[in-house]
Amino acid sequence: MEVKEKIIEAASTLFMSYGVKSVTMDDIAKNLGVSKKTIYQEFADKSELVLLFTERHFLRYDTEFQEIEKNASNAIEELYLASLCLRKIVEETSPNVMYDLRKYHAEAWNHYLGYKNSLFKNNVKKVIERGMQEGVFRDNIDPEILSTVRIEEVQLCFNLDLFPKEQFKMAEVQIQVFQNFVLGLLTNKGRELWDSYQNEIKP
Repeated sequence: MEVKEKIIEAASTLFMSYGVKSVTMDDIAKNLGVSKKTIYQEFADKSELVLLFTERHFLRYDTEFQEIEKNASNAIEELYLASLCLRKIVEETSPNVMYDLRKYHAEAWNHYLGYKNSLFKNNVKKVIERGMQEGVFRDNIDPEILSTVRIEEVQLCFNLDLFPKEQFKMAEVQIQVFQNFVLGLLTNKGRELWDSYQNEIKP
């Protein structure tokens, strides 16, 4: 693995565990067992490293969601598997990451917003449309409106003012909100299928 890739990998692990602001270039160098000078030979500053971390972070999860879409036999299975993936993402991510990006790294935050408002929203919209076609989601809902609501819910759950980490487990907040969203979509047929996945497929 090239030096630059090793730096990105080490930084990503630290950012995901501790947040972005609290991790210094010294921390990354120490974790790798190299000098800080080695890192600055590859990256102009921490902001450049944070931006690349953000780009790769969301590309990785977008790839996972695309695999779920491709392999799921129906919209309910797609949503269920997506919920497991979401739980994993949140459990792997320090609650401080989103806060730090928004407050201290504008370019990286704007990259996240672009992902959220394009790829993520489009994925949600497609599964809603699929569920409507399959008769498991209500036919009187607007996929554009509800996909917008869903992506804003995800971001809302990362708000530490509303859900302080001392009081709430972030994964549990996300899953509770996600399940409430899904139940509002379902027809009777969809509810039966959703319950069967809840009962038979274990995380």
